[in-house]
Amino acid sequence: METLGITWFDAALVALWAGVFTLCLRRGVGGVAWALALLVIWPLITFLSARNAVLALPAALILGWLVTWLPRAVAHVRLPEAVQWVLGGLSGAVLGLAVTIALLFSFPIRLGTYPSSDLPPSLYRAVGNSYLLRQFSGLWQGPELLQRYVMPDRVRP
Repeated sequence: METLGITWFDAALVALWAGVFTLCLRRGVGGVAWALALLVIWPLITFLSARNAVLALPAALILGWLVTWLPRAVAHVRLPEAVQWVLGGLSGAVLGLAVTIALLFSFPIRLGTYPSSDLPPSLYRAVGNSYLLRQFSGLWQGPELLQRYVMPDRVRP
């Protein structure tokens, strides 16, 4: 029987995904608002930061405040509990996946290799042998919009 070959890094990423999923699930409509706001604002901030870093900080602060305010503003919306759980769960699954993949691709690159060999040996092995990295490696050549979410430093302005 063949094993998946997961590393401790994969386990940590799955735990991160589960945490974001659960947070949105429990928040219901507030979780949907939070996830949608982040998924809209995230590429805007990365796009702006690639063009003008001076404007990116105030924009990130203002938009970050909006992301914290929006879920509270829609918290009064009452839907059946099952609908809230489904909507919260779906939004949490999508946002959790985006955050997880972004962290997966956040390590430095050196001479065209990922991850950089300058990482500590245990981290280098864990990331380099990551099952999730193998599964999502096609994103290196993926659409620019998707790259703006998960590897914004590789997208050229």
